[in-house]
Amino acid sequence: MSAAAPSRLAALWFADIVGYSRLASRDEASALRLVELLRSIVDEILAEHGGRLVKGTGDGALAEFASADAAVRSALALERHFAERADTIVPGTRLRLGVHVGEVVPGGDGDLFGDGVNTAARLQQSAEPGEVLVSEDVWRPLRQRSQLRFTPLGERRLKGLAASIRVFRIDAGETAAGVAAAKARARRSIPRRGVLYAAGAALLAVLLVVLLARDRSADGGAEEPRPPESGAAPDPAVATASLAVLPFDDLGTDPEGEYFADGLTEELIASLGRLEELRVAGRSSSFAFKGRDVDVREVGEELGVGAVLEGGVRNTRERVRVTVQLIDARTGFQLWSETYDRESKDIFAVQEEIARDVGEALDLRLPRAMGSFRIGARAPDRDAYDLYLRGRHAWRSRTREGLELALESFQAAIARDPEFAEAHAGLADAYLALVAYGYRSRATLSRSREAADRALALEPDLVEALASRGYLRSHNHELAASLADFRRAIELNPSYPLAHHWYSLALSALGRFEEAIPEHRRALELDPLSPTPHSAYALTLLSTHRLEEAEEMAARANELAPELYFPLSVLGLIHEARGRRAEALEAAERAATLAPEIPGARAQLARMHARVGDRRKALDILAGLEADPDPCAACIAEVHVALGQYEEAFPWLDVRIWFDDSHGGGFVPRIDPLYDPIREDPRFRRFLEDAGLE
Repeated sequence: MSAAAPSRLAALWFADIVGYSRLASRDEASALRLVELLRSIVDEILAEHGGRLVKGTGDGALAEFASADAAVRSALALERHFAERADTIVPGTRLRLGVHVGEVVPGGDGDLFGDGVNTAARLQQSAEPGEVLVSEDVWRPLRQRSQLRFTPLGERRLKGLAASIRVFRIDAGETAAGVAAAKARARRSIPRRGVLYAAGAALLAVLLVVLLARDRSADGGAEEPRPPESGAAPDPAVATASLAVLPFDDLGTDPEGEYFADGLTEELIASLGRLEELRVAGRSSSFAFKGRDVDVREVGEELGVGAVLEGGVRNTRERVRVTVQLIDARTGFQLWSETYDRESKDIFAVQEEIARDVGEALDLRLPRAMGSFRIGARAPDRDAYDLYLRGRHAWRSRTREGLELALESFQAAIARDPEFAEAHAGLADAYLALVAYGYRSRATLSRSREAADRALALEPDLVEALASRGYLRSHNHELAASLADFRRAIELNPSYPLAHHWYSLALSALGRFEEAIPEHRRALELDPLSPTPHSAYALTLLSTHRLEEAEEMAARANELAPELYFPLSVLGLIHEARGRRAEALEAAERAATLAPEIPGARAQLARMHARVGDRRKALDILAGLEADPDPCAACIAEVHVALGQYEEAFPWLDVRIWFDDSHGGGFVPRIDPLYDPIREDPRFRRFLEDAGLE
């Protein structure tokens, strides 16, 4: 048996024609001409820059070079020449390219395999038309080249890769398509404090998309696309990678029918989030525009998206009618519109049909299965689904009354249809929220876990249930299993912000900050108007001693939701770390005033009183916490440590009574500097090990 070929380092690029499959389905001759053009230009470019064609992939190519410089220059030349000449065949057709330097393993017939090839391919898939994306290993040796300008895009999780990588876009003045993309990006940039990602790209091949517009209304009439409000046609050289679904209007006569329109909106957000190539704004950010008369261009700027989906729904017992329109968020140009008029029992098929049509209109590669109610999955009882939507509508209120009403609705839905997995997932979320907001004791978490497990027994790939179970596991010392649940949820729906948010929390609790930070950023990118991911990211920044950034993030969270206690609580911790004890006490007082029923808010106030030397007030609060019939162990331990009563703290540092956040507890002891005085005590080390935090 021959020895395996040794690996070696190689500079590579992967190139691909955007929209080729769709074009081939309707104009095979033009598609073949584009492939022939690509092959001829690749030959020219490789001869000029000294590269080697590893293989052609139909509408793409993989090439190898001796240096990162040669790979980048040839990639730019290929993009430029193809853009110029492809316009004569199909206007607006572009390449996307990914460049990487990494380990490869030679195979037979000159082929290459290994992580280097996989990374270049994934970079290419995440690029937008007319873009050349490079990895940090390419950027580092070329960053001082004055003729090349790199725009950092932050860390990205690319499908199939074990770890996140830093990605950069090359903006080269001599590249025709690059110039067009840069201009488009500049028009939609977001000068917003605290938001870590710029706006998403605008839409690809608008002229082709408009041709797909068709009306499925009962009368069969066609609806003409409205002209651009700005008077300027969209740039067909740039593709969309981002979308916001605005809350659908309730067009029915039932005064309580709002729940159905909101529910349909959320189902579409979930369904569209399954498209790998599409970033979908989170529910919290999309619903921030509910009831507001805003221009879609404002939505695009606020949420950093290139397109907006909006519509209305009329629901009756017998029929449901949904109107939808897709709009370019840069120009206000209507790209596509539909009317779906179906029997009420067909609402599940309508959801999937809309998601598929939007994906096709945006020229995306569609997975075989999409949406909450996927192809081949059993549709729930129609009345049970109605109860489920009512439950989700009540759950969003986060009030005690709303959450209790949500419980009743989910339980009623399950009574009508015991195998309705989404209803079980809703039940898990309702129980979880009741505990998280301090309305019920942590004993309720066992019911949440039972409901999540039942949902996953019925539907193993139900994203919401996976994320909820991951959260519950993270608070029950099953951290390895918790992380696996979050990763699976993100794999199934990369646009589900709550999964990224909870995953980042679990990683931070373990001190794995380098992994947590990209997840925090992704949650923020997906849900930029939600205060919760801002607060969580601020805690991680605090833990890594990036105090100025942490304060900015916490202040942004407080600005988004001044009525919530948690952003103020985090801000208080940051003031404490910066030595501003009076400001820390003021923030804690305000937080405790907003949430007097949350033990964690009272514990932090006691902590800050202890920090400023007011032991009497701290002891008074501690007495109240210890007298609670369902005491919060995390809270009591925190106050004892703040008072220097270390021996009194240890009985509460016991995993048998500890749920660090489930009862409004404090900052995770693994990373909270408060615990530094006892960090080396064997009892504390043992506690961290028992809790799975070491």
